[in-house]
Amino acid sequence: MQFAMAQLTSPGGRATNEDSVTIRSAQDLECVIIADGAGGHHGGAIASAVVVDAVAAAFLRQPEMRADALNAVIREADAVLRVQQQTQSALADMCSTLAVAVINRTMGTAIWGHVGDTRIYHFRGNQLFSVSKDHSVVQQLVDAGLVPGNEIRSHPNRSVLLVALGMKNGSDDAALTPSVMEAPISLVDGDTLLLCTDGFWELEIGRAHV
Repeated sequence: MQFAMAQLTSPGGRATNEDSVTIRSAQDLECVIIADGAGGHHGGAIASAVVVDAVAAAFLRQPEMRADALNAVIREADAVLRVQQQTQSALADMCSTLAVAVINRTMGTAIWGHVGDTRIYHFRGNQLFSVSKDHSVVQQLVDAGLVPGNEIRSHPNRSVLLVALGMKNGSDDAALTPSVMEAPISLVDGDTLLLCTDGFWELEIGRAHV
């Protein structure tokens, strides 16, 4: 099975690009990482960069393809971001979403996890599957049957997150619970994985479904 990878990021008309993305290789594994930060005083750009760098460093230090390992990598990135929050008062409220996928080139398998509303899509057989579920207020409304799923990208509360790296969670800031697959899946020829932030899926994915 042959693999091709590409990455693209743009400020999208904003003064600051708060997204960060990278791909890291180790042994027969590829790790694709994308994050979208938030916070004043350029805190969003800093947060996403810190998260992406932390995930990449943790993966390269111990490249593995297990659910518990991926969970630990995401939690480590959260801890690193919280340390950075303490360096400047202006950065105390910065936080970031995250999506990460690990692909085994030899075995043709993949595993992924995410936090927040940075999404993972799986294209197979001319069909598009959304394989992540936003950690957001509007997603909860959809799950409760109060808002139609096709209104997520236009809902006024679409950007209100319930979970993000670095987010203050009451008295227990360490209680981050990422969404991680239980086990890797097998890929087939023609499969495509798309990891993207809300700046892309709100416009492009939403337009594709109109």
